[in-house]
Amino acid sequence: MVVRGEIVWEPSFERARSSRMFEFASGISYEQLHRWSVDEPEAFWRKIWQFCELIGEPGETTLFRPEYPDDRTAEFTAAQFFPDAELSVVENLLRRSGPAEALVAINEEGQRTVRSWDELRRRVASLASALKDLGVGQVIELLPGCQMP
Repeated sequence: MVVRGEIVWEPSFERARSSRMFEFASGISYEQLHRWSVDEPEAFWRKIWQFCELIGEPGETTLFRPEYPDDRTAEFTAAQFFPDAELSVVENLLRRSGPAEALVAINEEGQRTVRSWDELRRRVASLASALKDLGVGQVIELLPGCQMP
């Protein structure tokens, strides 16, 4: 059970300093970063899109928030970021290669499972091949270096 205000985990200074969030913040405090995200969400999320070097078109609308006068929580959870965006999740996720960590999962027992960029690409290629063999729709063109097994 998480109690509001209770810090459940905090990274070491070294780990925080090596994070992409630290790189994005470029010298401003967490409080300043949070305030910017709240006061200027459209500018904040556009900058996130650019910083992450997403491949695709963000569209005209950065943030759409339906109004729920009686439920501020619903207003937050129903928010849509870049609702007009056009991008390929596969293209964005598979643009990297190499042995570095691409996905990290930690289960409730603390067991850590890691997939490298190369393994992720191999598994996606294998899945695409299996779907093609089953006659499932059009298979997308794979990125350079991502071979079908």
